[in-house]
Amino acid sequence: FATHRIWGYLVAQLLGAFVALVFEYKLSGSIFVPDISAEDQVLFICALEVLFTFVLCYVFLATRTVKHLRESQLYGVILGLTLVGLTSMGG
Repeated sequence: FATHRIWGYLVAQLLGAFVALVFEYKLSGSIFVPDISAEDQVLFICALEVLFTFVLCYVFLATRTVKHLRESQLYGVILGLTLVGLTSMGG
């Protein structure tokens, strides 16, 4: 990743998040706000999010860089199963 491309990537991510926010508002009439109760540990929730994101990125990169997986269509199934597993655990 070239250093001069970081700002474009950052802007694209923020723009994508904003478009998703507008889309959610148009569909439901409200903005999604996570309901975190007083007994929830915010640090634990953030650490879990970082861990799940790492797992998802690791699986994606592993399936796209391993030669015998890259040439097959299994990477989509593997990535989909990873997403299902992470969301079923609360991700």
